[in-house]
Amino acid sequence: MIAAWLLGVAALVAVPQAQGAAFPISAFSCLQDDEVCPGGATIVQLPEVNGLAGVKMYLNEPAVFTMCPQYECSEQESRLELFVEGRMAGALPAGVVFPVSWDYVIDGEGAEVLQWEIQVRIYREASGQVASWGDNGTGFRVQGSRNLTSFGLQDGDLFVLGATLEVIWVGDPDAILTIDVPANSIDFGAVTAPSADVPEPGSAVLALLGLAILAAGKKR
Repeated sequence: MIAAWLLGVAALVAVPQAQGAAFPISAFSCLQDDEVCPGGATIVQLPEVNGLAGVKMYLNEPAVFTMCPQYECSEQESRLELFVEGRMAGALPAGVVFPVSWDYVIDGEGAEVLQWEIQVRIYREASGQVASWGDNGTGFRVQGSRNLTSFGLQDGDLFVLGATLEVIWVGDPDAILTIDVPANSIDFGAVTAPSADVPEPGSAVLALLGLAILAAGKKR
């Protein structure tokens, strides 16, 4: 029984944890088709949860896109990018899992969405390492959450946290597409971990070990 207990403790120790790590922001950008978003955006530093202080991003007002003239294109690709830059405060060991969530509302007058693509990422400038995840679909609401696994950030490392949404759409020459990121927004290091996500390997190992320990106890 002692051996099984020690095995469970070892597994707990093996799961990396953030210890007072934070993403302090030195620059924040909102780009609408590579131009600064006219309505601006807001960045909020989240409180520390499980040793990690994350960030929240959202638009002050919806981004507005207009259809290009029909003689120039048959469809329009509109891109909205929100990202922050800074220097890491504290260390984020490799293997630390932190949740990311997003919520975009797409609307339009005379616009039809053919497809959207989203990518969320954390980027370490010194090494060019990227932890990212992407998805695509159709429709006028883009919601979801995902666990990203850190490749390791040291105190003072330059980092970029970003989320990019690209929408491919069609419409009349005077059609308008809007993309909003409301206050419930885009969170890096959100308070609540995604519930519908696939369990991380560390969590799966712990669950299996717990079952093994219970089975061993019953046999004894």
